[in-house]
Amino acid sequence: MAQLFDPFADGARPVIPLAKWQPLSLPATAALFRGAPFEWAVAGGYCIELFVGQSYRSHEDVDILIYRDEQH
Repeated sequence: MAQLFDPFADGARPVIPLAKWQPLSLPATAALFRGAPFEWAVAGGYCIELFVGQSYRSHEDVDILIYRDEQH
């Protein structure tokens, strides 16, 4: 069976109360997924802005997609 990707495999999983949860920035999200053993991409509003090379508004979250054939 394939190993599941766990970005906190080193045991450094943060414990954050839901009321204090803050979304990751785009650079932090990219860093989290860097080295993942599957293909992923930025989706949603950031995706459009990255494609056209211009920011139109602030974002409250980062949408990520994992390609269907990479989902095991």
